[in-house]
Amino acid sequence: MLQELDAQVAWEPAEDAERQVLAEELVDAVSVFPDHLEATVAGAPSLNVLYSEVGLKESETVRVGGGVWFQHILDTCRET
Repeated sequence: MLQELDAQVAWEPAEDAERQVLAEELVDAVSVFPDHLEATVAGAPSLNVLYSEVGLKESETVRVGGGVWFQHILDTCRET
């Protein structure tokens, strides 16, 4: 039945309360990671979603070559 559901047809005319029910019924879980979200939707594999894809600000603690950020913490601690 979910394969036949056109989510956009159900979502667009729905009021906020109805959209809440749709989301609660279809989304099993949302896991929050430092660099992305992982959404588990009923009957489907997990989806990795970047914060920017859903209008959220990227995490400032995630960096390529994370040692630079860790080094910054060490330097700050030494100064105090």
